[in-house]
Amino acid sequence: MDRAAGTAAINKMLAQELHTGCVNTFAIVDLDNFKTLNDVMGHM
Repeated sequence: MDRAAGTAAINKMLAQELHTGCVNTFAIVDLDNFKTLNDVMGHM
């Protein structure tokens, strides 16, 4: 998911909270050297 898709998904969740009363939680994680992990373990 790229930044634009992530932003759209977050905005959609926030808008749904107003209508359903449900509370969502999301996290953005920045991992150092994640490309290396993907190169070794695969891009699943």
